[in-house]
Amino acid sequence: MGAQIDNLNRLERLDLLRSARAWIEARNLRNRLIHEYVTDPAEFAQALDRARELTDLLLETHARIARRAERLGVAARAG
Repeated sequence: MGAQIDNLNRLERLDLLRSARAWIEARNLRNRLIHEYVTDPAEFAQALDRARELTDLLLETHARIARRAERLGVAARAG
């Protein structure tokens, strides 16, 4: 995970990612929701609420990267 953290920190320094820490939280939460069976309904609801909040981070990061790519003249590819 060391290289991943380095990459996330670099994206943060380049102002393409608001928070490397929040990105890692989103990744860990995604893994938890996908790979673990949460039996407590309140805990599951809380995790889903947090996932919804972190969705904004993903959308914002996409927009930042797309704007940077456009300024650099890099064409976006579909799929």
